Amino acid sequence: MSDIAEGFEQKTDRHFARYLYDARGGAAEIRAQLAIAQRRGHITTADCERVTGTYVEVGRMLSGLITYLEREGREHRWKKEKGEPE
Repeated sequence: MSDIAEGFEQKTDRHFARYLYDARGGAAEIRAQLAIAQRRGHITTADCERVTGTYVEVGRMLSGLITYLEREGREHRWKKEKGEPE
């Protein structure tokens, strides 16, 4: 979450995307920690699968946003939203 907040304040969308990559990596790290916790018996298999599924979905959403930000620049989107010629 902190990576997303920090990235949102960056000057360009591509810089923001860099922070989103970090956030996506953090989601993968949490999935790994959940698997370890489940193997050690700290959480149930059902809880591990449920929470892991949530983090998989978060990773997918971050990937989609990263793709969008890298494809479309902020300036381009603003012109498009206002109906200005590109």
